[in-house]
Amino acid sequence: MLERTSDKLVREEYTLPPIVIEIANLEGPRGLFDFIRRYGISNRYTTRVIYTTLFKPLLDRSVALVFLILLSPLLLLIGLAIYLDSGRPIILSQDRVGRGGSIIKIYKFRTMLQPEKWSDVGYDPDSMPHKMRDDPRVTKVGRILRKTSLDEIPQLLNVLKGDMSLVGPRPELPEIVERYQDWQHFRHLVKPGITGWWQVMGRSELPMHENTELDIYYVLHQGIKLDIEIFIRTIWVVFSVKGLFRVQFSLRVKL
Repeated sequence: MLERTSDKLVREEYTLPPIVIEIANLEGPRGLFDFIRRYGISNRYTTRVIYTTLFKPLLDRSVALVFLILLSPLLLLIGLAIYLDSGRPIILSQDRVGRGGSIIKIYKFRTMLQPEKWSDVGYDPDSMPHKMRDDPRVTKVGRILRKTSLDEIPQLLNVLKGDMSLVGPRPELPEIVERYQDWQHFRHLVKPGITGWWQVMGRSELPMHENTELDIYYVLHQGIKLDIEIFIRTIWVVFSVKGLFRVQFSLRVKL
């Protein structure tokens, strides 16, 4: 569980165990060797560190490359559908906050009309919310892509670049992160992912603070078992098309 510095149910008082923060900051073989030299090879966290420093980065890039190759015909079809439906651009790059608070550019298939066409569908940015369930700015093809999460496929390129992982907290907009409380920045201890714990636990229906708590849960418990569970659940969500507003399940993973 998340630790608190007092008994008050105040989210600002969430803290993480120092060992979790230290593990999250380790990278590559050197990070693994430093950990073993300091704590020994029989430490309870050694398996987790081996996975996060060596195997997970290798698996991320390998799986991303294989998926891009296998899905290339689908990518071309989606690109053609977007072009025929609403023209260019087909892929957008957007600023997001990555590991350590760095700004990264993520890639997505365009699912909305260009801003200059918003008024044509009756959207007023001054009087209407930025996110809504029946957003008139979303194109016909875009609705299908969002329901199936296929708009996220280009982020496999981000995984190849090393900016993202297959599994991890979702990368958030910089303007939203600017309003974060201190405890919420713990989600930036690890690389953001294409899919993650909060996506398969409820996705768009959950309020932002609960999404952040679920992301921090992932930081606390990240490991091969949890990553496999999230990956399998993500496939189920995509093919069942139930996950856009509610998918609930229980999974207990010991730190």
